[in-house]
Amino acid sequence: MKPTVLLFNIPPRKQGTIRVLAMRLRLRVLVAAPEHFAAPLEKVLQGEADAMPAASFSEEMLVMAGLPDAVLELFLKGLRQQKATVALKAVLTDTNRCWSAVELHQELRRERDAITAGETAHQM
Repeated sequence: MKPTVLLFNIPPRKQGTIRVLAMRLRLRVLVAAPEHFAAPLEKVLQGEADAMPAASFSEEMLVMAGLPDAVLELFLKGLRQQKATVALKAVLTDTNRCWSAVELHQELRRERDAITAGETAHQM
């Protein structure tokens, strides 16, 4: 699979910024349609996702698939430099490749909430 960045709910202006950065790093960018949010991530990345009943979320999310470590670091650094922040980011793994975007979104939110709760508890 060609190194790919899969976008969910990213506004057009930010998509443009991400596309320019991705082009410099020779990454493919795919924008997931809402009808594919319930399909397995692997199928969406392969362009084989069937339209599924509406299962959705509104937060921005980004999935990086097949990026070598050095390219991943450059991509993340570029996002920070361009101020193209996306709160929910994930790397495609053997564990999550069969998850839907909705499932991944739920897991990333749980992780973010746990980190936030831990930081709050630590500050007290």
